[in-house]
Amino acid sequence: MKTHTVVSLLLCILALSACHAPSVPDHMKTRVLLQDEFSQRYLEVNVNEFTDARGQLGVQATIVNKTQNEVGVQYRFQWFTEDGQFVDSPGAAWIPIKLKSGDSYIAQSSAVTDKTVRPRMSVRKWE
Repeated sequence: MKTHTVVSLLLCILALSACHAPSVPDHMKTRVLLQDEFSQRYLEVNVNEFTDARGQLGVQATIVNKTQNEVGVQYRFQWFTEDGQFVDSPGAAWIPIKLKSGDSYIAQSSAVTDKTVRPRMSVRKWE
């Protein structure tokens, strides 16, 4: 009976600790804007956040072409301070890519300063 109680107690502790697992705060999560109907319907964008070698927040996004045709896409990353101020960076310019049917492309950006904590990625069709 004593063993059963100890095991039950341990299981409860494990369950409770899983509920309090650390997560990325909402103000630091990457916002992805699919800027046109084509992008919303035919592209898939998956985002992972990481800390780079400098200790800065970084974003890696995979853009997947879900169509049967080659498509042109443009993307960019923009970074903002915690209070919403835009911080200019090389990734803020639109970058064009071509994706064949089913292909994917990995795009990456890191915060330019320790004050840039809100990343935003924009994706749109490019002709």
